[in-house]
Amino acid sequence: MSTGTRLAKAPFEIYTPAHVSRMGGPNANTLRELARGLETCSDESIYHHTIVAMRSHLMLTDKLTNDFAQWARTSLHKEELSDRLSMTDITDCRTLGDLRNALVEIVRAYMEALPEAADEVAENPFCFCEGMEVAVPLEAAARTLKDGN
Repeated sequence: MSTGTRLAKAPFEIYTPAHVSRMGGPNANTLRELARGLETCSDESIYHHTIVAMRSHLMLTDKLTNDFAQWARTSLHKEELSDRLSMTDITDCRTLGDLRNALVEIVRAYMEALPEAADEVAENPFCFCEGMEVAVPLEAAARTLKDGN
């Protein structure tokens, strides 16, 4: 019985996951279009623009927000709406459908209170995206158990 190190026939390649955005959903140029987009976009799009975005914004700015709130602030210049969208408590939402409904309710209530804001054109459109995980190879491989340590 040999106690020497055995080499694998082929190296074990090591990867890391990366989250990337995939465009292809509807675009919104106004609050009315944003509300329609929120109602019809995929659950993955809701997840991408809220949960994933909150993690990203928190790492970059120390502030908990989402892409919808960012767009309301930077492209529509609607601070109050942005704050309301930022304060959406995801812990109160049991499903992505609940989260979607909460966001739609905020936008619809804002448009009811300020009907003139519903069709104001934003400086930049909101592009509904989805996220996807891709495996990115690292420049590392292992041929033995020791190599993996």
